[in-house]
Amino acid sequence: MSRAVPGRIVLAENESDLDSRNPAAGPRLVVSPVVIDPLEAAMAALPLGLEMDAAAGLVQVVDEPRERAYARFDAIVMSIEDASGEQPFVRGYAVVYHDETADVILMEAPSARWAEVGPLLEELLDRSLGFRH
Repeated sequence: MSRAVPGRIVLAENESDLDSRNPAAGPRLVVSPVVIDPLEAAMAALPLGLEMDAAAGLVQVVDEPRERAYARFDAIVMSIEDASGEQPFVRGYAVVYHDETADVILMEAPSARWAEVGPLLEELLDRSLGFRH
């Protein structure tokens, strides 16, 4: 399933996850291009209240922030596990730099499926950015 909103693309395995706050049924990929400073984009990608949620034991870092490349673009990536809802899920963040702009990409899946679909979402992202000029 997919849905395009002006400036945003959402792909999800299950239609019910296209508009849900958190993915409950399966993996989801959200791409939001931004025309702001890439550092500001990285900061904007992090959820508000992350430190408070982490202190309460609701969120934990799965992968520390690190640099990597998707296709020929530099990115900063990290992932967290969020247990604040009914079903825990993992959200991977990627801020992909393009000259003066950046794309904020979310790769999400229920925690029980992250090991299976996380690498597939990263491969999909890598291949799709290979087509960008």
